[in-house]
Amino acid sequence: NTAEMITQLDVLVALRRFEEKAGKSFPLSDLLAKNLLYFYNTAYHTVVNNVPPEGVSRGDSWYAVQLHLGLSALALMGDQAAQTLLFLSVPALMDFARNVNYEFPVFFDYASKQPIEGSEPDVAGAYAYLMLDLFELSGDSDYLEEAKTAIAHIQNKRFNLVYEVHMTAATVAACARLYHLTGDPAYLRMSYMPLAGIFHLVWLWECDYGYARDYPTFFGLSPMKRAGYVAAKEVHETWYYLRQYLQLVGEDIPASAATLVRAFLRYAPAVIHAALPPFMPQEALFLGQATYDSYNNPDLAIPVEDLRTGFSKSGQIGQEIYGAGAPFTFALEQLTRVGESRSLAPVRDYELMQLYPNPIRADSGQGVLHIILNPKSLSQERVNSYHLSVYNLLGQKIWEKRIENSAGKTLVVNWRPGRQRALSPASGIYFIRLKAGSAVMNKKVLFLR
Repeated sequence: NTAEMITQLDVLVALRRFEEKAGKSFPLSDLLAKNLLYFYNTAYHTVVNNVPPEGVSRGDSWYAVQLHLGLSALALMGDQAAQTLLFLSVPALMDFARNVNYEFPVFFDYASKQPIEGSEPDVAGAYAYLMLDLFELSGDSDYLEEAKTAIAHIQNKRFNLVYEVHMTAATVAACARLYHLTGDPAYLRMSYMPLAGIFHLVWLWECDYGYARDYPTFFGLSPMKRAGYVAAKEVHETWYYLRQYLQLVGEDIPASAATLVRAFLRYAPAVIHAALPPFMPQEALFLGQATYDSYNNPDLAIPVEDLRTGFSKSGQIGQEIYGAGAPFTFALEQLTRVGESRSLAPVRDYELMQLYPNPIRADSGQGVLHIILNPKSLSQERVNSYHLSVYNLLGQKIWEKRIENSAGKTLVVNWRPGRQRALSPASGIYFIRLKAGSAVMNKKVLFLR
């Protein structure tokens, strides 16, 4: 297999965002940044996905736009080399977009810039997002006009708009940016159809059976129609674009739409955490020869391509090198969160971040509640350990656990009410309490026998 630019950009962009917020730098980001120029094809005057770039004859539309979106993201973070490469490469992409009248095919010929086969309608919206990045970088209003021209081609596509869901998410964010720039409410209304297309692919259920019994699927997201699994790349990029959407227009969209977006932002990181083999139930990970003659390494925190329902093991396609940036994206989410306003607000230092599944079912004594903790400090006090407890509605403590300070590492603690036959908790509401020094945080969970 050759090196792929899409993979390296996935990691590099997410890592750079993490570095920028955390105030740290890692040698890997410099190494990946140095590789980017190798993907420039001098015959076509544009970046392509493979090294060596010579000999490439055809491309995939969403790949082509995705490569440029990665470069523009780096450029907006101040990477001058990425910006130079972007502006060298993008004229060929624009010629292609105009040649196909913004009705992007699945495959196209690099030499002639003509379609070969298929249709990827949501690429027009992602291309518009790219043009807005170029407008922001250069101040050239021609890019803004190009974005307006491209976004018009998402109209009347209905649910047929969605091809690759993170391209659809970029479309949603492009509409919000155009509304923010122009004040034209037509762009805000235009965002609702691609947004509906995304939530059409969201998993609004818990697969609390079979292999998926002990990991969350609620608000997972299929990468394409009929894919039947959750993929890390599409989830973490959709998460990023919807986060931006909420920041820009959260006060202007219907409350129901804002609630759905906030729920996705809240629950999706836990689903991708479950797609990391070290945190996946051992019996749920496929360990045979996966697609493309690869093998999953259960010790590597690289998400599997396919997190599945409980009917089959996950990772049959292999580990998701395309989505290897997801852990950096969601590590960054531990540092910041989306507030009710358009600005970013800091997360509390120590938080009972999420409980799943909720409700939890005993299922013949096998029920497990996963409690995600971000252990730093809940108060100004210096604490060496924390106390996690479960109380019933009568205020009786039925379970407790002491947790040592873990130097800021995220922890997953399991409560197994269905296996505690001695206490035999009844169906009902229980309170999960986290205590750090004098500070206390509570959340509730429903247990069903």
